Amino acid sequence: MIGSIRSAPASGSEPAVVPGPMVTVVTAPVPGDAARPVRSRGRWLSRGLTLAVAITMVAGAVRLRGTLAEAVSSLLDLPALTVVGVLTCWVVVVVARASLYRWSLPGAGTGQGLVLDQVNLAVANSVPGGGIVSATLRYRIGRSLGHRPEDMALSMLAVGEAMSVARWLLIVAVLLGSIVTGAASGLDLLVLGSAVAAVGASAVFWWVVSCDTAAGRWLVRQTQRAVDRIGRRVPALRETLVEPFVGRLRVGAGSLLRHRTGALLAGSAAVTMGGALIVVLVVQGVQGQGAPGAWDVVRVYLLARVAAGFSPTPGGVGVVEGTLAVGLVAAGADPAAAFAAVLVYRGLTYALPIVTGSAVYLGWRRWQRLPRRTPRDPAALGHTGSHGAVAERR
Repeated sequence: MIGSIRSAPASGSEPAVVPGPMVTVVTAPVPGDAARPVRSRGRWLSRGLTLAVAITMVAGAVRLRGTLAEAVSSLLDLPALTVVGVLTCWVVVVVARASLYRWSLPGAGTGQGLVLDQVNLAVANSVPGGGIVSATLRYRIGRSLGHRPEDMALSMLAVGEAMSVARWLLIVAVLLGSIVTGAASGLDLLVLGSAVAAVGASAVFWWVVSCDTAAGRWLVRQTQRAVDRIGRRVPALRETLVEPFVGRLRVGAGSLLRHRTGALLAGSAAVTMGGALIVVLVVQGVQGQGAPGAWDVVRVYLLARVAAGFSPTPGGVGVVEGTLAVGLVAAGADPAAAFAAVLVYRGLTYALPIVTGSAVYLGWRRWQRLPRRTPRDPAALGHTGSHGAVAERR
């Protein structure tokens, strides 16, 4: 079959036509092109769900403005003892969250843990899908504070897993109590099964991470292949070896499991129960007699935290508030008491960390731009005097 191929045109002339066989050129798809539409649809779906939740929240606030006004008014009349209890629980939550980084990150203090945690909360509560952004910022802050890459990766992984496992264990305990008392529903049994499965999956995951297993070696090989493919486009990742990094990570994970498991789970449980007690104190402080029992409120709170894990919005905004308010009313709380508890709890654990975390991050950026002092060469200095006074050698 005779076709034609156009040769490169000379300057200012028409392209020449050269007779010859027709050639069919098949171009291979560029890696990642097929995944782009999927990622784009995922982003638009997330944005659409976020917008739908926001519209629902605004419509609900307008419709329930009278109840909201009553809730705000009731907060102004809270007993002083209730206010002190709420603030104490909030301090416990903040310190416990910061301590998780101190226990999981070698050489870190509570102050560094507070910086890492507040920045994490600020991003997670304000940026849609902010998990990657939060991890990147915490990694950069940790590296600037002198922590090794594998230590930062392990610390972030351990803190997230400890918070999740502790919450699931508390759910198991509460739902088992409901089963014993005969107050469990079909939904409770479903959540209980999910909680047991989640705890088991976490145990298997840490076994693979901390031990040299066939599954772990296979995962390392797959990760190395992925890094090699990415390295063809990203020069910084070329010739990057995954196995040494994973080896150091495995050693750290084993040490963490042996020495810090109890502390991390206890701290995570303190975070969860501190939030639950804030809700309990506000509901009982506003409603007084006739308020639901602490056990029922804690159960509603834990189920609301489970629902937050399926929320497409930052920090579960909209989902946590709706689930918690509806659950409290169903448990026997007055609507005003339920909304008051939601306002206080979300104000302290959602809105406030956005402000404090943003301030901490800006402070870190300013600290990064400050000039560093270079230590003087000890060889060029002499020590004189009984108190170690330093004088330059002449």
